[in-house]
Amino acid sequence: MYAVTSEPATPTKSELGVLLAEQNACCNTQQQMHLHQLTLDQPRNLVEKLRALLTNQTDDDVRHWAAYSLGIIGGVPSVEVLRANYQETKDPEIKKILCLAMASTGTEADIQFLIDSLRSPDPDFEEWPAKEEAAYTLGVLKLKEAREVLRETADEEGPSSILHDSALLALSWIEEMRSVSPLPGTDRNQVVSAILECCFPVRTFVEDEEQRVWILENNLWRFTKLQNNILPAKPQTISIEVQFSRDGKRAVSSVLTHSSQFIYILRRSEQNWKVVGVIKAAMID
Repeated sequence: MYAVTSEPATPTKSELGVLLAEQNACCNTQQQMHLHQLTLDQPRNLVEKLRALLTNQTDDDVRHWAAYSLGIIGGVPSVEVLRANYQETKDPEIKKILCLAMASTGTEADIQFLIDSLRSPDPDFEEWPAKEEAAYTLGVLKLKEAREVLRETADEEGPSSILHDSALLALSWIEEMRSVSPLPGTDRNQVVSAILECCFPVRTFVEDEEQRVWILENNLWRFTKLQNNILPAKPQTISIEVQFSRDGKRAVSSVLTHSSQFIYILRRSEQNWKVVGVIKAAMID
C-alpha cells in the first residue's frame, strides 16, 4: 500500500530555516504541503533542529513556523520544547501551538494547563487564539470534565465573540457521540471518517473531492451523491485534502470551508485513524 523507499535527506538547520522563512514570505498551498510532508516523513529528525530555530532565531515569523512544525509533529519531545520556550518567552503564539501539541499527549498536567488557559485573564485580548486552541484541544480529547469551563467561556465571551463560538463547537465534540455511515475502505476515506467522527466544524456540507453531500442528523453522519441531493438549498462546498507519511502511519488533512482552514493531525493505530490535534489556521492562497 505504501512504497517505502530510502528516506529523503534531512534538511540542515540552515536549510530548514530558509524553508520556514519562505512559508512567511510566500505562504501558499504548495508551500504548506511541502512543510507538512516534511514533518510527516521525518518527525524525529527535525525536533532538535526546530528547537534550535525556536530558541535562537531572532525572526519571530521563523520562530512561529518552527513552533507550528513542532505542533504538527506532536508527542512528548515537541510538547517539552514548546513548553520550555513558552515559559521563557510568554509568547502567545507559542502558547497557541503548545495547546495544539498537547492534544497528542493529554497528560493530567496538559489538561490542567488547557483549562487554566481558558480561565486566565486576558485584558489586552492577546491570548484569544491560544484560548481558542485550548478549547479545540479539550474537544479533541473528549474530556467530560472540560464541559464546565467550555460553557463558562462561551457565557463570558458572549454570542458575538469568536471564542464563544469556538467553545461551543468544542463542547459539541465532547457531548455528541458522532458516528459515520460506512465508506469504501480507502485510506483517504478512513481519514475523512475519523475527522467527521471526532471534530468537524459544520453539520452539513458538500465534500468537493468526492461530490458527496454530508448531513449530521441524530449524531450520525450520512451522505448521498450530490446529484441525489434533496436539500432545499445546496450546502457550502468544503475541500478535504489529505497527506500521508511514507510509512502510512501519520496524516495531515487540510479542511477548507468558505471562511476558515482547519488543519487536522492524525495517527494510525493498527487499522484505525485517530485525530490527535486540530488547529484553525490562517487562510492561504
